[in-house]
Amino acid sequence: MVRHLCVTVRMRSIVSVARFIASEAGALALSFAIAAPALLVMAGMATDYAFMVRYRTELQAVADAAAIAGARELSLAKADASQITAAVDNFVKVNSVNRGGTVSISTTIQDDQTAVEVSLSRNWAPFFAHFVARDVTPINASATARLVGSAKVCVIGLDESEKDTVRLDNSATLTANNCAVYSNSTSTQGLYAANGTRLKSALSCVAGGFVGSISSFDPQPLTDCPKIADPLVDRAPPPVPACNYNKLTLNKTNITLFPGVYCGGLKISDSIVNFDPGVYIIRGGYLEFSSKAQIYGANVGFYLIDGSLLKIVSDTSIELTAPKDGSLAGLLFFEDRSATTNGTHSISSDDARVLLGTIYLSRGTLVVDASKPVADQSAYTAIVARTLRLKAGPNLVLNSDYGSTDIPVPAGLKNLAGGRIALSN
Repeated sequence: MVRHLCVTVRMRSIVSVARFIASEAGALALSFAIAAPALLVMAGMATDYAFMVRYRTELQAVADAAAIAGARELSLAKADASQITAAVDNFVKVNSVNRGGTVSISTTIQDDQTAVEVSLSRNWAPFFAHFVARDVTPINASATARLVGSAKVCVIGLDESEKDTVRLDNSATLTANNCAVYSNSTSTQGLYAANGTRLKSALSCVAGGFVGSISSFDPQPLTDCPKIADPLVDRAPPPVPACNYNKLTLNKTNITLFPGVYCGGLKISDSIVNFDPGVYIIRGGYLEFSSKAQIYGANVGFYLIDGSLLKIVSDTSIELTAPKDGSLAGLLFFEDRSATTNGTHSISSDDARVLLGTIYLSRGTLVVDASKPVADQSAYTAIVARTLRLKAGPNLVLNSDYGSTDIPVPAGLKNLAGGRIALSN
């Protein structure tokens, strides 16, 4: 009997424990059931927030870059509001990540056309967050880019129809220090950089398109830019008097030459020649430096007429600076504007580090194919040519340190492009 009573007590204890556990489990289940929606909303809101931060970061990066693209358009001559707005719109459409909604764009040109503000808004629809706070959408981002500094231009390729008005081949490098490079070509290949080449500038701009890998450009060129009219078209050429020399050829000599009219060209080889300051008119022949010629000339300018062409070969040493005043002030080489358009001028010297002034060849092609740096020791060098070709891997260095020289910069080259672009937001 005692034993039976013990068993009964044990059974009752087990039942009580089971009932307790069941009641606790039920309460826990009930609590979880009550809390589950809240937990789900919290998890969903956390996910929404993570996506929102990601989308906002993406949108801000696009706004920053779009503002810079717009400011670069500001730097172009005769840029108008519609052109700047179109550049911003196109950039955003190409680069915006349209997750969860479209992006609206607002572009404002500020401060007398020196700054561009871009405001972007994405109509994103979060799954949970809008139940709690409807003002989490849309996602907004804005950026302002401003032109800073003065304007300088190093290269203008004038030809509008040539397939590659400015072209780099064979590991060539074009370094335009703090200045701009322009190509007027409307071709899709108007600015051409072959594999292994490099174009570094404050701004590169082409009326058409460009060819080249991302690594070939710093920064990436702007396309569909307005064409730049010849900035020196109104520059009067020097007068051309009668011939002073006829088919002058110098070889194995050391001599000083004087300004005048050199009919039939001027050819110098294996000689040391100093050019006295002034204007040298080369008429109807080559201005040719070859075969170990050493050429020195301070404040000299060369006017090429009647089909005359410049030819500087590799094994020469050249130091030339443009006139400080007179008809060719600031102009080192000036090609007659009535010349045919198929002439080729060449600079191949491996020691032509001082070419201080402006090379103005509006009718011809300038080919630079030295294997060593060209013009890098000049305070400034500017090139205005129908077409420009860099071959054989030269490093053409175009400086724009106007303040360190008394050689004037032609007025038309100073104010075509804006200076540095900076985000100011």
